[in-house]
Amino acid sequence: MILLAALSGDRGGSSSFPLGSPLVADAAGAFGIRVPAPDLASDRDLRERLRITANDQVRARAQPPRSPAEQSGTVQVTLSAWGIAARGSTAAATRGRAAI
Repeated sequence: MILLAALSGDRGGSSSFPLGSPLVADAAGAFGIRVPAPDLASDRDLRERLRITANDQVRARAQPPRSPAEQSGTVQVTLSAWGIAARGSTAAATRGRAAI
């Protein structure tokens, strides 16, 4: 099983990139993985959609060929960035940004 991801937002996006190493499903066909949230593709977006596609390499090579719906599955989630601005005892401002 190979997991590919892509980010898309109003001001930017990314090409597909792999998430982790290829996975092997158990005898029942189940698998599980935890991956850290990737950085957003654009510094100008506060929200982006993360689309993850799982491609079953065994089913893709099956004969007779199976339909694309039987070879892969897709999920989409939204990632958000938040920022904090704090003014210390000096006049300098501190800014931070993180994806959640």
